[in-house]
Amino acid sequence: MNPAQTTRLDAANMKVADIMQTSVLTVEPTMSVAQLARTLLDRQITGAPVIDRGGSVVGVVSASDVLRLVSSETTEPPVRESGPSRESDAQSEVAFALEESESGSVSAFFRDAGGTLHQHDLVPLLAPTPFGARTVADIMMPARLSVRPSTTVQGLARFLLTAKVHRALVLERGLLRGIVTTFDVLRVVAGERNA
Repeated sequence: MNPAQTTRLDAANMKVADIMQTSVLTVEPTMSVAQLARTLLDRQITGAPVIDRGGSVVGVVSASDVLRLVSSETTEPPVRESGPSRESDAQSEVAFALEESESGSVSAFFRDAGGTLHQHDLVPLLAPTPFGARTVADIMMPARLSVRPSTTVQGLARFLLTAKVHRALVLERGLLRGIVTTFDVLRVVAGERNA
């Protein structure tokens, strides 16, 4: 049996419980956006499940949600990229990237549906600003995209492709058991196991 056949067999038999990450950073709905931005930067992650005081999953919040807040409330003019924008860029909903300078300043670059490139420094979010009164509850998305620990890896791959997402919460009886990402699926294909 060649390695590709072995990987297919492994993936067919493996469950989400076998590959999910169980150590998951969570945040509370009452956390300020400034605290969230600092937490995401410090942990070098792009999102986290939102858990209420009773332990129930109430949503998911990400760097994209912070960027949506910045883009909707900022009064700064957009920064135009030099040269013509590609048609595919103009049709994409939102594409963004984070860059950290040597001084520690973190800029977010994202393109809106019209193809305009925006740049915002996220560090001011960490100080008292108009965003300071906003909380995670104000910007989070409902936790709709979840799988069970018993879901097969093949089923997970189909789910991630259909939903067009890179991560899903793993819930059992409404409680968070872990998180699983496209990288976890790639590890299975590459023949690696989670440490």
